[in-house]
Amino acid sequence: MSDEKAAPAPGPRVERLAPRQELATSVADAQGAPPLGVERLAPAAPARLNRPASSPTSQAPPRPETKIAAEVVELVFEPASLADAQVRERFERAPALALSAPDPLGKDARRLLRLPRPFWATRRRLTVELPANGPEPGFSQESETGKRADWTILLASPPRPVAFGETAPPAPDWERWIAARSPEPGIGIVRVNLRGTMIAAPAMPGLPARYLESSEMLLWGRGRAVLVASPESREAWLETAEAFAFLEAELSRLERETASCFARDAEPLAELLLPFSSEKQRTGEERHGPHAQRVGRIRREFALLEPVLADPPQELSPAARPLFDLLADNHRIELRLGALDDRIEVLEDQSEVVGERLLELGVARRELRLEWLIVIILAAELLVVGVETYYTIAGYYRDVPTRSGD
Repeated sequence: MSDEKAAPAPGPRVERLAPRQELATSVADAQGAPPLGVERLAPAAPARLNRPASSPTSQAPPRPETKIAAEVVELVFEPASLADAQVRERFERAPALALSAPDPLGKDARRLLRLPRPFWATRRRLTVELPANGPEPGFSQESETGKRADWTILLASPPRPVAFGETAPPAPDWERWIAARSPEPGIGIVRVNLRGTMIAAPAMPGLPARYLESSEMLLWGRGRAVLVASPESREAWLETAEAFAFLEAELSRLERETASCFARDAEPLAELLLPFSSEKQRTGEERHGPHAQRVGRIRREFALLEPVLADPPQELSPAARPLFDLLADNHRIELRLGALDDRIEVLEDQSEVVGERLLELGVARRELRLEWLIVIILAAELLVVGVETYYTIAGYYRDVPTRSGD
């Protein structure tokens, strides 16, 4: 029995230590040699727990996304006829400083815009899948519908949060798609952060954003825009974008019409202030009438448009009005309104001066005709008096010899 007690079995002791490999490693390091049946672990073995890719039990990293779900919204602005009694009633009941008329008809996602002229604003929507790096420059829903839109807006959701240890996918190059349609000279592409401090800054394709405080943003170009926002706030931002797109387009139209008046009518009408022939005067009168009507219409539409562009329209939500102000600042709306007001005033002054000149010349021409008519009447009267006098004298002298002979 003493022999059995003196012969301890090493096997069970080794088996008890085998599951705890880290402890066995530390004991082996202290004794200078590993115990029997236990392998020495590499010193960096615990660090492998922080690398899920090398762990046999960890899952494979998620594959990078190759598609982006987005929604395409096309805005089409079409003139509305006031001949329709229902449209005319809604148009007349709208407040003075409101952009849209109350109680929109809602047909085909339309609403009635009333400033400065009645328009139907129609939204066409389509859900699409875009490449992960953003849409191609030539992408447009117009190829799907066959109808040209005034504005194309892409609606996308913010990117999902990146998990620990996961590589963030590259951000889509939205600027490349917007820049495919030539941006506004001097304005370019405008990027607006919609969360946190609302900041607007110019953006260029392929360059990092100057300000990047939030993943929710609006990229604004010419006829194209990208709205990255959560579905809860997307409609309010879209409403503001639609209002600004329509009003800025109307301001651009008035600027083009004013420039056309300067280029086509201003110089020829200025020549009417110099002496000219009666034939040129008649041509000037025929040209001045339509020109004066056109300038008067531009002034009326400008008077309606200015209040809702200088300040956001009343129907926009308070949270969305700062976006309208930022877009207006980046498009220099205040400066453009002042410059357009001055140009219209110059055309009005010129039209007034030319109109007075033509009126004076017209009155003078009529007076001249009247004077010539008076002269002709007097000449005819003198002629009649002369003829009567002649026949009276001739008859008197014809009768004189007869009397003397008697």
